[in-house]
Amino acid sequence: RTGKEYEDSHNKDVWVIPAAGGDLVRISDHPFDDAQPRWSPDGAQLAFTGENKRRELPKLYIAPATGGAAKLAVDDLDLIPTDLAWPAPRTLRFQTGNKGTTHLFRVDLDARKISPVTTGERAVRAADFNAATNTIIYLANDFRHLDDLYAAALDSRTGEAKDERQLTHLNTR
Repeated sequence: RTGKEYEDSHNKDVWVIPAAGGDLVRISDHPFDDAQPRWSPDGAQLAFTGENKRRELPKLYIAPATGGAAKLAVDDLDLIPTDLAWPAPRTLRFQTGNKGTTHLFRVDLDARKISPVTTGERAVRAADFNAATNTIIYLANDFRHLDDLYAAALDSRTGEAKDERQLTHLNTR
């Protein structure tokens, strides 16, 4: 949209356009990559990752869907958020690698803090959240087992997975 995409530009922004057509609205304006836009549950805001410097760890931002200044969603984020999701009005979730494992994290938008949803020496991925039942399903594997499907309740206070149940045993002999 800026005309610089093919001139070695590393600036990618988030834009909104009405489904019926109309004017484009630029949501992000960082000098480097902005990516992973996700609508808020009410459609009034967008969350996205953004970089202010080349090869900087992406930060999480929230911006009005009508345009305007984006604000940091969390202070001092030292993880690389991937698979960003906005399942509830005041909560973001993302997946990230952390010390040789892969886990799900929760962002409390009111407190501007992150906390782990899953833990352990394993890789957790492909999560889906059911707000009506406050349940999460995901795939998990470790160094000795391939992926199996798990379900867990989400603690209503902390957002942490509890009472985990393994639903499949695909690699059991």
